[in-house]
Amino acid sequence: MQTEDLLQHDVFDTAISEESRSHLAGISLWMQINAITAFVSLAVSIFSTIWLYMRINSLGFGSSAGGNGLFRLFLSVIVTFIMNLFLIQAATNIKKGLTQQDQQYFNLGLYKMATYFKIMGILIIVALSLMLLVFFFALVFRGF
Repeated sequence: MQTEDLLQHDVFDTAISEESRSHLAGISLWMQINAITAFVSLAVSIFSTIWLYMRINSLGFGSSAGGNGLFRLFLSVIVTFIMNLFLIQAATNIKKGLTQQDQQYFNLGLYKMATYFKIMGILIIVALSLMLLVFFFALVFRGF
């Protein structure tokens, strides 16, 4: 088959085997479990951080605990929420695409999953770069 012919057919026209369908259903299930676990973890993190700041304020260290930590919390909440929203949407759409044999849902699920992994990869590269930068600054300023 030519490439043009393959592009004209969708996944369901080529008859996904039961084994492939089972693997994709399992992947979407674990994506949902991962996203739900991350949402619960995010809620626990928010509550524990709020409790920690209240505890610090009650001990009289409120001004030193400042907005920097709250800004980081806010930023991590937004990033985590968006990332796991993509993950749960991907899982839901892949599952719908498989059960209803709907190519649009399936493609949307794969698109959301690809977006999730792209963002995750970018975040990992940024985090590793920052860690490497901090490491080099620590080496340079350690000598002084």
